[in-house]
Amino acid sequence: MLHTETVTPGTLELIHRLMDDEKLKQFYLVGGTALSLMLGHRLSIDIDLFTADSFDGLELAKHLNDDHQATILNARNNFLTGHINGVRLDMLLHNYPHVNRVLDPEGIRMLGLEDIAAMKINAIVGNGTRLKDFVDIHYLLKEMPYQQIVEAYLTKYPNTNSHQVRMSLLHHQDIDFTTEIMLIKDEFKWSVIERSIKAAIADHELILQKNIVQTIKRRPKKGFGRKM
Repeated sequence: MLHTETVTPGTLELIHRLMDDEKLKQFYLVGGTALSLMLGHRLSIDIDLFTADSFDGLELAKHLNDDHQATILNARNNFLTGHINGVRLDMLLHNYPHVNRVLDPEGIRMLGLEDIAAMKINAIVGNGTRLKDFVDIHYLLKEMPYQQIVEAYLTKYPNTNSHQVRMSLLHHQDIDFTTEIMLIKDEFKWSVIERSIKAAIADHELILQKNIVQTIKRRPKKGFGRKM
């Protein structure tokens, strides 16, 4: 069951309208709004629709303007951004493999938790300024272990490495803390977010160290008998 309380009724109605549009069947919901609908952790106010197939942004802009009264801010090949009824809409080509299949809960096509976790990590690695990305990782860590998130990232974005993930998640100097985060049930405290991310990484590294020790212990010992 989706947490529809995380978006306004108007945003939810718009999402369903876009999902029912035959010309938008290749698109699926991603980002904070998809994650909030699944986890129910924070309010989200925009719509991110991605696709793995190329599209004509100018042609799509005309369709959205004609059929959905959209205000288009920018449109080009494989990219479109604008507003519909005051709701920010971004649509773009994201040609990377899916970790899992596209879901369709309650008529809303969306990527699952592992794909969105991978995309959140990718956003942090590429631009670690958005506070909401770190908040989302904090709540994703309640749903899956750090290792699973890293593996999802490496699967979706093959030319990457786990060291990038660690360094980016621990680098907080560039975060814009002026952004308001509207949590549903919890009080927002950066110290809680920071502590949980650091703890998840530390726990993961401890497990790796223990595994290395166990591997070394299992290695056969070389004999020290006298040579004849």
